[in-house]
Amino acid sequence: MSSAGVQGRAVQASFAASRGGGRIERVTETLVSIGDFSRMTHLTIKALRYYHQVGVLEPRSIDPDSGYRRYATAQVPIAQVVKRLRALDMPIDEVREVVGAPDVETRNLAIAAHLQRMEQQLAQTSSAVSSLRDLLGPATVASGEVVFRSTPAQQAIAIDGDVEFDGGGPWLLAAMRELADVADAAGLRASGPIGALFPRDLFEEGVGRLVVFLPVYATPDGGELPDGRTAWRELPAGDSAVMVYRGRHADMDTAYGVLGSYVAERAIGVAGAIREDFIVSALQTDREQDLVTEVAWPVFRTSP
Repeated sequence: MSSAGVQGRAVQASFAASRGGGRIERVTETLVSIGDFSRMTHLTIKALRYYHQVGVLEPRSIDPDSGYRRYATAQVPIAQVVKRLRALDMPIDEVREVVGAPDVETRNLAIAAHLQRMEQQLAQTSSAVSSLRDLLGPATVASGEVVFRSTPAQQAIAIDGDVEFDGGGPWLLAAMRELADVADAAGLRASGPIGALFPRDLFEEGVGRLVVFLPVYATPDGGELPDGRTAWRELPAGDSAVMVYRGRHADMDTAYGVLGSYVAERAIGVAGAIREDFIVSALQTDREQDLVTEVAWPVFRTSP
């Protein structure tokens, strides 16, 4: 299978002898490439390689000939915890201690001690602290029904630009506002929610060309756009696995983890940008908990 599909399955067998004979237990894990794991966890390939080198997050398998790393989808929650701990500026030695803790109590004590220090020093870490606590609590990881959808090509107006994954939020919001203003000035009627296309290298390398779009009913022949960076663009047709995420974008990686794991285990992923449609966006509400985003992961359909 390709890209985000089932990259490989590692099968381990163990034999337990007894008086009456033995028993073979087979345990199967779904393995994905480092690129797909990067997209699922919002950790760059460079960061994943570093965490491997320092013993914080090791791949489940490494090809002895090519050196290619494979990660298990079961490692997604661990990667998300590591991401949040590093967002709190926890030293790498302490992160290693947390993920390697022998029991939950020891792990949580180490986390709580660091959180207390950070809360006293930096008020701006509150968002990362909240995300970490959400992950530590029961049943708080994003979950939802995954459906497969075939989307036709759509005409849209769009703004694109090279952005960094960390810190790209203000650029995205400014582009959304600009598209809304251009649509109003040109008398264009939206045919769908405003959204964005996130290329692979934005996740894997930390920098990429982000496309913010607004689907409209008009065509390039039907209206002239004001001078500026807004341009006509056709959104490509394609098949995708789709999940609705409700909540703040800072925790969007939980949705990507669920959706990416689903695709890896039950579908054939293909190369292409991940699409987010902002059903309820920051243009409509100031309450982060009220945001609604539809995430579409490109796949190859094998059945109707």
